[in-house]
Amino acid sequence: MLRDLGMRNLWTYLVPLLLVVSASPHAVELVPTVADSRLRTDEQVGIYWLNNDEVLYIGFRESELKLIEKGALSLKDMFTTPRMMRSYNVRTKEFKDLAETGQGGFCYSRSGNVAYSRPGGREYVFGPLGKEQPFSGRFDPIGVRCVLVDPAQLPFKPLGSVVSLMEEHGYLEVRPKDAGEPATTSARIFLHSPNSSKPIEFQGQGERDALNMWAKGPIYAPWKTAYFLYAVGFADNHPNSAWWLYPDGRTERLQIPLGKWNESARTRASFEPVGCGLLIASSVGYPWELFFLKQAGQSFWDPQRIPIRDYWRWAVSPDGRNVAIVAGATKIPNTDPSTIHIVRLCDK
Repeated sequence: MLRDLGMRNLWTYLVPLLLVVSASPHAVELVPTVADSRLRTDEQVGIYWLNNDEVLYIGFRESELKLIEKGALSLKDMFTTPRMMRSYNVRTKEFKDLAETGQGGFCYSRSGNVAYSRPGGREYVFGPLGKEQPFSGRFDPIGVRCVLVDPAQLPFKPLGSVVSLMEEHGYLEVRPKDAGEPATTSARIFLHSPNSSKPIEFQGQGERDALNMWAKGPIYAPWKTAYFLYAVGFADNHPNSAWWLYPDGRTERLQIPLGKWNESARTRASFEPVGCGLLIASSVGYPWELFFLKQAGQSFWDPQRIPIRDYWRWAVSPDGRNVAIVAGATKIPNTDPSTIHIVRLCDK
């Protein structure tokens, strides 16, 4: 997930506050660990988990790592040298060099497909990790399959914009509320499930919420087999709302408590679920901060700040317990690139 200013769409649909922040008698010990000094990565590309133990990222070749250690990496090196797609096992501390890459886009889907640029940045490949093939399509910035689906290949005739879910779960489509009108002020979201002959309308959200949620995209949570979508609110007790969408079309609503992230006129934060609560990236003030909200039933404990500055990206492990955070660089491009930090959030 890339840090998000949350400034895309206006949200005026008011809802009651269902979840509250409770005082926490037992705070979770949040100790970021830099597992290895070689865990340097480019802040401008993604980071993913192959499984509950292995982080997948675009790192630097050994020759560039040596220059970084000496403080001798130049901006020319940053722009011209190939990168290395690597995996790192947080349990065994082992690295694997998987492929040389360029400096373009990079994506890994939970289905096992990977997309990245070849050295030189002019050719992209896509496919199962280790079996990639040349690819001429486009990346999908908010879907979970990495690439955009050709509308002509869809199993239905779309009436609006479509984003892909996991292959076995189908697609989401945002449609204008009224046929023939643009989906710019009000909209509805539909689930196209391979197990249903008709689209299932997403229940429980307002018309403007649908547009707000659409801009963020669905976040797939493997530990829950569900998708997390959220809509940001305003200050003055106007909450942020979120929904779980299950593959069968069921929805479950929750309210994200107010906090420092509501101190401006409109919520300036992005939200991502973990197995025992929420990760909140607040962009109110400086430095930007990461918070953890531990959930207990229908309540949340007090927010805990994760002691990491200058974060850029993060990824939650498939079991929802750990988060890998890219942090350290104060600007991009940077000849002293960011490091990957691992934080344990949930015990089970």
